[in-house]
Amino acid sequence: MHHGNLSVRQMLLSATNSSRSAYCSVTIRRECFAKYTVVEDESYEPERSERWLRTRLKAKLLLGYLRVHRKSKTLCTAGFSIINPSFLNNAKAGAQWMSDEDEDEDEDEKNRECRLLLKFTCDKNVRKVTRLVLEEPGIFEAPRHDTIDPPRTIVMTAFSVQAIMGHLRHASTAADGQVTCEFRTEAMFLEAVGLPVADLLEYNPPPSTFVMSFHIREFAAFIELALAVQLPIKITYYNTSKPLIMTLVPDVKDPNSLPFAIECWIATGNRPAPPKPSILKRPAAFGAPLDFSESHRSRKLFRS
Repeated sequence: MHHGNLSVRQMLLSATNSSRSAYCSVTIRRECFAKYTVVEDESYEPERSERWLRTRLKAKLLLGYLRVHRKSKTLCTAGFSIINPSFLNNAKAGAQWMSDEDEDEDEDEKNRECRLLLKFTCDKNVRKVTRLVLEEPGIFEAPRHDTIDPPRTIVMTAFSVQAIMGHLRHASTAADGQVTCEFRTEAMFLEAVGLPVADLLEYNPPPSTFVMSFHIREFAAFIELALAVQLPIKITYYNTSKPLIMTLVPDVKDPNSLPFAIECWIATGNRPAPPKPSILKRPAAFGAPLDFSESHRSRKLFRS
């Protein structure tokens, strides 16, 4: 499920998987867009500029349309509009604004539905518009940072990220694929993939060996993102079975290298430590499936 929060200053996109064991949020500032406008009515007041529009839709539905047009060689620009009649107090002003965007819809439809318009402009000014009806967000409680248990952190380079993905790629698309992380003083092991401390930008290990496990799909997707933008990853974890938190780290030399803020939370579970692998000699291969019985199952991050 995909949730969207829209304000005058920024747009927040968040998504969860079906089992609610993973959560990701992306905050995009208005400066990141070529054009970003939030239309208010004539009664607009500055102190209301922080008012949010919250809505949701199926993430797979939205991604399906975006992936189709991403492969188009004739695509020139892409944009979207979120139309919500209740966001405007002045019905006449709202109707006029929506008529400019949706000339082919009748008045009843304009005043009833909250919708997302995906607009794709191709060569020769050919325009393609897709309309997606938006849903009420309902009760949504995102995960929160632990303020009591001190976290541990790891910061790894894009080169280390690429090495990890090379070993995990064969299992990253499996629905039941899982990863086990073993944090030691001298290295961090992902099943049989070892990362010496010397290859990490920052490593704050626990006082003793600690092992956690989690599903691979969301982890691999974030690794792929870091690889695509060539930025380091910061991983925050705890000595107990609390969520693994992943963020992208902007380039120190170029603060604008990351035009958005992204954070991914992945639920974790415990399992006995695997046999100690050799970083140089042991081939990269996954062992037996993880035990996600009741005593080891990854916990849900949040509830609704």
